Amino acid sequence: MKQFFMGMLFIGVSWGSWAQVYIPMDTLDSKTRQLYIKEYEGIHRDFIAQIQLNYDKGERKQLLKTFEKVHANFIKSIDKGAFCYDNRFVSKLEEILLNIQNANPDLPKNLKILMAKQSEINAYNLGEGTIVINMGLFQYLENEDQLAGIIGHEIGHQVYNHVLQTQSRRFEIEQSKSKKAVKEVKSQKYNRGEKALGLFKETLYAEGEERRKQELEADEKGYEIIKNTSYKPRELVRAFELMKEYDTLRFKGLKTTIYKQVFDLPKQPFNEKWLAREDFSVYNQYKYVNTIDKDSIASHPELDERIQNLTAAGNTAATAVVSQDFLILKQIAKREQVPNLYFAEDYGAAVYISLMNIQSGEDVDYYKNWLGKLFNRIYDARKTYKLNRYLDTVTPKTQSDSYQQYLSFMWNLSLVEVKNIADYYANLSE
Repeated sequence: MKQFFMGMLFIGVSWGSWAQVYIPMDTLDSKTRQLYIKEYEGIHRDFIAQIQLNYDKGERKQLLKTFEKVHANFIKSIDKGAFCYDNRFVSKLEEILLNIQNANPDLPKNLKILMAKQSEINAYNLGEGTIVINMGLFQYLENEDQLAGIIGHEIGHQVYNHVLQTQSRRFEIEQSKSKKAVKEVKSQKYNRGEKALGLFKETLYAEGEERRKQELEADEKGYEIIKNTSYKPRELVRAFELMKEYDTLRFKGLKTTIYKQVFDLPKQPFNEKWLAREDFSVYNQYKYVNTIDKDSIASHPELDERIQNLTAAGNTAATAVVSQDFLILKQIAKREQVPNLYFAEDYGAAVYISLMNIQSGEDVDYYKNWLGKLFNRIYDARKTYKLNRYLDTVTPKTQSDSYQQYLSFMWNLSLVEVKNIADYYANLSE
């Protein structure tokens, strides 16, 4: 489970003024979902027609199978409510997209933009004209110029048809090399496992190299696209710097004093044993050695390389000025982070984020209310022996000290103790 520590960003809006403008999002609008599905179906049909027209039988069959599966899963995600149609966000995204298209008349006209209820600072392109922006971009980017740069990058993927190219390239590799190589592996009397792993590595590395090349191409194209607009292309570099920061920082910053503050309850006094931690120093953290070089199969080049590549292009424009409406969207996205994690069934992360906000004194009642809902879900999972689906185990090599302490605390709670916490905070909100 990949999550990032979401640190507080100073954005110049006091909480008092923010509380007056916050309106909870309604993401259950089934009518809006059905309208988008209808529109997306049209985009998908055009994309399928393009594949049928431009590829030979064998490759066409494989591509259609792949993208029909992507299509079916995407429709399920829409039906499930994984995307947000709040007009405050939708209008901003469509405004940026339209500005980019108007300034670049040669860009595809069938582009569609959608926002996922995900907290990660990320975006992606489905390949047929649909760009998905995570809500986390609103929370962690500093201004709409940076958001425009990310959208420009995704448009770059569309201009070069990278998603379709990747699947086509995979088919070529399988056809030109894999069948023959697999046959050779089968003919070997000894060391079949090693030879099969070697073949698997070779295929992965080839795909990884191609995808890293595509990312750099999309970076450069996105920069070129944004240069033609009123948005500042330098902000694409800053966006990558922020992505690097949040991709590096894990959950951290929660103090041990918060546990007694939050979990010393009238009918369940705080128990210091809840903070007990196992000594993991006795375990050999390096016993397992990965047989595949992760750097070679990474789909994205290191952000340092991408930042350096764009900076070398003379990207030195002044920093953009953040608008008031973007600041408001940042605050909405921050407040929706815990509900989004709850929707994604990432209950452990949601509790940690709630405790961080309670610790900072920010909208304490709101996050205490969420503790009731989250601990009810954790209770259900604990009762059915499924808690490891929703709560990480302690892995010292990759986790901050405060996150290890948090996980130890959560795993130390008994079923009855979890239920008491859930009931207390659920009743507190009534």
